[in-house]
Amino acid sequence: MMSEGNKTFYHFHRIGKYDKYWSLGNTLEVDKDFVSDFYENILLRDQILKEKNPDYNIDDIIKALEMMEKDKDTGYTSYHKFSSTRNGYYIFRRELALEEGRKLYNSEAPSRLHTIYLSDEDSLYHWAQYIGIFSRLFEVEIDGDLFESSDVLFPDIKAPFEEQVIASKDYWQPKKLMKTSPREYLFQGKVKVKGERQI
Repeated sequence: MMSEGNKTFYHFHRIGKYDKYWSLGNTLEVDKDFVSDFYENILLRDQILKEKNPDYNIDDIIKALEMMEKDKDTGYTSYHKFSSTRNGYYIFRRELALEEGRKLYNSEAPSRLHTIYLSDEDSLYHWAQYIGIFSRLFEVEIDGDLFESSDVLFPDIKAPFEEQVIASKDYWQPKKLMKTSPREYLFQGKVKVKGERQI
């Protein structure tokens, strides 16, 4: 993890509860209690499942969804509902595994659940393909703690939870990161909005 001051990065902002901060000159404070809209949903889902069953097994939930999706009697609409739900749980499981991996392999790094995501200039096109269509792109100046990795080091999203936790070591200790790999930066600190940019 690096401490950075007055450096320029870019952020893809999805419309949500932090909209009021994304205007020229505003500063957003990202601390350990910060939760984006996306990860608020992840944390809420985890809380609801634990209330129903403190020992719930995410792998078992996904297996059940996969079985229902493959059911020959499932109608077209139901199939796509199961598919969408299953994909949501894939992401949910991966993020829980990455958080457990952070605690094991790099506990000083900012949590993905309590951080803002940034891109450098060279990785903008990569991220635009995934989230650009749903987002506005802002140029920002940062002052705080920055962790550098890449989504190419994510664990296999279909692997069991424990396997993903072990595999997340590559993400949290990114020794295999090539110069050509797209960058993903996790940041906590002050984020000043310098302006909006088009891709």
